[in-house]
Amino acid sequence: NMNIGGIFVKKRSAILLLLSLILLTFLFSGCSNNSSTNTPGKTSTNDTAPDSESEKTYTIKLSHPSAEDHPMHIACLQMAEEAAEKSNGRLNIEIYANNALGDATDVIDQIQQGVVDAGLYTTGQLSAYDVNFNVVAFPFLYDGFDHVFQALDGDAGDMIKDLAEKYNFHIMNFWDFGFRQITNSVHPINTPEDMKGLKMRVPSEPVNEATMRALGAVPTTIAFSELYMAMQQGVCDGQENPLTTIFTNKLYEANKYVAMVDYCYNTSALVFNLDMWNELPEDLQKILTEVGENAKNYDRQLAIEANDSTVAEMEALGVEFTYPDLSAFREAVQPALDELVASVDKDFANQYMDLVDAAR
Repeated sequence: NMNIGGIFVKKRSAILLLLSLILLTFLFSGCSNNSSTNTPGKTSTNDTAPDSESEKTYTIKLSHPSAEDHPMHIACLQMAEEAAEKSNGRLNIEIYANNALGDATDVIDQIQQGVVDAGLYTTGQLSAYDVNFNVVAFPFLYDGFDHVFQALDGDAGDMIKDLAEKYNFHIMNFWDFGFRQITNSVHPINTPEDMKGLKMRVPSEPVNEATMRALGAVPTTIAFSELYMAMQQGVCDGQENPLTTIFTNKLYEANKYVAMVDYCYNTSALVFNLDMWNELPEDLQKILTEVGENAKNYDRQLAIEANDSTVAEMEALGVEFTYPDLSAFREAVQPALDELVASVDKDFANQYMDLVDAAR
């Protein structure tokens, strides 16, 4: 009896074990079929048909260097909201302000590699890949906002977009970062002679360095995150930035003198990783382009309004503004412009400048 019972127990155990193995195999098979491989900027939320383009969602990580009360960030929030709404939730734009993902150089590299999907960075910051990007910020090239927007939205801007594609970037459009003004803590600036000997912080961009040298200042490169402290400690006498940047970062607390010279224009290109862009379904490319255009226009509108109101707000805080005769400044920086043209492809530079002139 014991032998028969033992055989029965063993058979029952074997059957249970076999059933368990079949069940486990089925479960693992089901999990495998329902999973999908994520690619940069892309996540599938569809369990039954992972290959259906119309049901995938796409998360786009977008980085920019500005503060959260800057027009750039406010316009980014609008873009993200519109993208989600018009795509029925298939586009999710995650915005990282204040260089949260790293400094510009690192993040632009990550955009090129597809680690970060998109960003808003100046053409000067893109010049690490090709010096011809510098032409956009050549000194005294534009006659105000209307002129620069006309140029960048037209053939001149298309030249820069074509250049970007060579380096795996898709530039959708050009947002405003502003005309750069000169601030310092020593004295008011009315003529180029007032610039002589001033230690001026500049970004690591050839246009800014060459222009400050031509004006007789001593350019020094300091990371933007360290600028406020450097000015407070007297490491530098002044700096140059667009008015909204000066205001939102409270740089006026260390520099009470602002010279409104509009000496060069910075645009922030809305740049995407080209591979990621090309992988997006055509309908989502169309939606992104539409909401990106709306955001660009909103950013420009906010920037111009802020530019006008910021002067009064800063004056109320004790900041002194001067409005120099720019003809002397243009003459003083001509050697810098010649130097900058010589540092890039001359044909490219001359063609760009001709297109800018045609946009007047």
